[in-house]
Amino acid sequence: MKIQVLVSTLNEGIENVTIQPYIDSYLIIHQVTDGKGEDYHSYFNRVLVGKNVHYIQMYEKGLSKSRNFAIKNSDDSADFLWIMDDDVKVLPHSADTIRQGFADTSCDILVV
Repeated sequence: MKIQVLVSTLNEGIENVTIQPYIDSYLIIHQVTDGKGEDYHSYFNRVLVGKNVHYIQMYEKGLSKSRNFAIKNSDDSADFLWIMDDDVKVLPHSADTIRQGFADTSCDILVV
């Protein structure tokens, strides 16, 4: 089961995002409202870039807008979408717990 993490972040919040190797893929939606888009893109390229990380800047503010945009741009091959904020730290066994939770039930939404 492939899990894609959808991260919403605003301006310098991009510096809070950490990429974990045990997550299949990430989509970072970065709301840039302070005019520092080029600086943030450079930061992404230096620190967060990877084959399993996709990064999109948007220039509107709003958590719901960011999350809806992430869902619309998510990977069609992902079995599950895990929506989180930029300050969430993923524990090493979290993805396995989610995969097992979905395997053990027939639910559409899982709260762990």
